[in-house]
Amino acid sequence: MSFFIKAQKDVLTKLETLKNDSLKCVFLSDEIEKEENPNTWLVYNNLLKSISIKPTNVNSNFYFYKTYHSKSINNYAFYLEGLGKVDSALFFYFQSLDLQLDINNFNEATNTLNNIGHVYLMTGNYALALKYLNKGNALAIKSNDNLMLGTIYNNIANLYFAINDNIKGYEYTRMALKVRLISNDSLGIAKGYNGLATILHRLNKKDSAFILINNAVNIFKRLNNKQSLANCYNNLGMFYRDKNIPDSAIYYSSLALAIFKEYNDLTGIVLCNISIGEHYFNNNDYIKSKASYFDALSLAKKTKNLKQIAKCERALSALYFKDNKFKEAYISLNNYLNLNDTIQQNKTKLLNDYGTKTNAIDTTLTNNKTQNSSVINNSVNTQKTSLMFYVLFAFCIVLLFVIILLYIKLKKRST
Repeated sequence: MSFFIKAQKDVLTKLETLKNDSLKCVFLSDEIEKEENPNTWLVYNNLLKSISIKPTNVNSNFYFYKTYHSKSINNYAFYLEGLGKVDSALFFYFQSLDLQLDINNFNEATNTLNNIGHVYLMTGNYALALKYLNKGNALAIKSNDNLMLGTIYNNIANLYFAINDNIKGYEYTRMALKVRLISNDSLGIAKGYNGLATILHRLNKKDSAFILINNAVNIFKRLNNKQSLANCYNNLGMFYRDKNIPDSAIYYSSLALAIFKEYNDLTGIVLCNISIGEHYFNNNDYIKSKASYFDALSLAKKTKNLKQIAKCERALSALYFKDNKFKEAYISLNNYLNLNDTIQQNKTKLLNDYGTKTNAIDTTLTNNKTQNSSVINNSVNTQKTSLMFYVLFAFCIVLLFVIILLYIKLKKRST
């Protein structure tokens, strides 16, 4: 902590030597990009916000100071998103977007549109997520911004994976990596390797998946990008779990969890706790598994991440069944099914309604709309039926057991 305090004092001392507010804005913006400690980062951003909003500055150089003011608001929204305060984050993202469009700063607007799309994606509002990601995509193509295109394509890929359209998800993952390779974006390339590795692992091409993810790990280490490295570590944990090497699985997911906790990244913390819960469950350590899932569920509710909440509820249901706690199992399972219905409604809205919007950009989104909707409906209905079957089956077993006990007691009395 003393290191961060000293670094902050050095920056503030340097800031005092700059007499011109425009130089201070540029300096603070650069320091924000480099700073890793969230509390120190926020101090710099608040200073940037206060300097860029001064009436004398805005009147003298409207475009310049409005640009940096919109950046500070966008940064603050990003900070709130990391804390799980998604409603407040969206409020400030839209405020930043209004400023950027007001001064025709389309490059920054592209980034904000991507951030808005990401929030909607994480909270399960897929139609709005795709709407804003496509708007960002259109601006990025117009300005030939391959760096942002790679990020947007990656988010669109995650969106399609979320609605079980793995073909489109894989397509956009490859597109993301392609534009990142063209732009020679080391960070983006590493993220592309990580994303492609997870897909190859699902396709049972595990050797290729390990090669790609280790390439990503090496790049993230070289760039000292800890949060992206944490994501890789958690994926490595899942890879080792599937290879039935539980110690390595728990080790890498725990490494990832420690990094996400360091940055107070709630979504990342939930992600790792779910993975660790799965590792312990596969290793028959149900007590530790349950503890990890409880931690994950508590934070997932805070961030309003429907997919993560649903995953926790389903996992807890399985754990309660293992522990013969059938009432709790039924409650968790019912919560999961209700959440799954909400997610399904959001998917249906995306597939059926998005193409009718007058401001739609990507007209290819409605291709095979009916077919995709039918597949998803059948899949969810089948899943729900099978889960309810197991619930009823378990209750029947308990009921049969009670009847046998009563029969034995009555027989004893009669004799």
